Amino acid sequence: MERKRPSTLRDVAERAGVSKMAASAALSGYSGNVRISETTRVRILEAARQLGYTPNEVARSLRRQRTDIIALYCGYGYLNASLPFLSEIIGGVQEGCDECHKDLLLHGVFRGQSVDDIHLACVSGKTDGLILNAAPMDPLVQKLAASHLPVVAIIDPIDGLPSVSVDEMLGARLTTSYLASAGYRRIVYFARGWKPPLVSVERRLAAFVQCATEYNLDVEICGLKDLNDLSNEALLSLIKPIGVAYRTAAVCWNDAVAYDLLARLIPIGVKVPDDVGLIGFDGLGTQLDGVMRLTSVRAPWAQVARIAVNLLCSRINGEPVPSETVLPVELCEGHTA
Repeated sequence: MERKRPSTLRDVAERAGVSKMAASAALSGYSGNVRISETTRVRILEAARQLGYTPNEVARSLRRQRTDIIALYCGYGYLNASLPFLSEIIGGVQEGCDECHKDLLLHGVFRGQSVDDIHLACVSGKTDGLILNAAPMDPLVQKLAASHLPVVAIIDPIDGLPSVSVDEMLGARLTTSYLASAGYRRIVYFARGWKPPLVSVERRLAAFVQCATEYNLDVEICGLKDLNDLSNEALLSLIKPIGVAYRTAAVCWNDAVAYDLLARLIPIGVKVPDDVGLIGFDGLGTQLDGVMRLTSVRAPWAQVARIAVNLLCSRINGEPVPSETVLPVELCEGHTA
C-alpha cells in the first residue's frame, strides 16, 4: 500500500486561499509583519484540521532558535531511576519541566566516548540548556562552563556556574546536636573515598568535623571507597574498640553508605542502636522503613532539581540568577540512633 504523503504548509495555504506566510503566521500564533483577519485565521485553522496538518517541529525550532527541550547529564555513571536518590532527582527535574512547559532529554554516559564527543552531544543544539551533576574537576565541566549553552549545576556546586545545593552546615549542626544530647561521645564518620572527591562529600565532612569540635565529640574518619575493603575484624575494632566506655555512633555521608554499613553490622552481631548509633544523610524512604527506619538528615533533592530547572529556564531567557541557591535540610529521627 502506498504511504500517504503528509500535508504541508503549502497544502494548507492553497486550501485556505492564502499565502504560505499568512498560513504560517496563523498556525504559529506569531504574526510578525503579517496581518490577517480573525475570519482568515479561522479559515486557515479549519483547513489545517481538514488536512490533518501538523507543524514540522524541527523547522519551527530552527526559526525560533529554541527546542523547548532541556537535558540532564550525570557524570558519575548511569541514571538508574530505580535508585532512590536518582529517582528523586529525575522526578524533580521532570516536575520542573512540567512547570516550565519543557521536554526532558536524559543524556547517556557512553563508555569509550571522549570528553570532546560528550561535549559535542551536549552543545549540538538538541537542547536549550543542561542540568549538570558532575565533579568540578571533570574535564567536561570546564568545557561546558565555557560554552554558549546555559547550564545549572545541582548537588555539587561548580565555580562559574549557577548551582543548587543543600545546607551541609545545617545538616552537621542538627546531627551533632542530636548525637550530643543522646549521649554519644565517639563518632566514626564514613566518608566515601571518591576520586576525584565530590564537593558535597568534602563540604559535609568539613561541616561535621567543625560542629563536632564545638560539642567536644571525638571523631574518627573512615574514607574507604568501599566498605567491603574492611574485614569483619577491622570493622568491629573500628565500631567497638576495646577499652572505650562511652557510646559510639556511626555517621555516614549518605543513606546508601549507612544501609551498606547496617548490612555489614547485623551479621557480625552488632546491634543498632543498642551497640552503636547510625545516622545517614538524604532521608530517602525505603521498603525497610517499617522495620528499621534510618535516622537521617532529610535533604529535599526533588526540590533541588525542580528549582534548578526553573533557574535554567531563566538563564535561557537571558535573566540573571543567583550563583548558588542553598535549600534547608531537617533531621528525621528513626530507629537507628
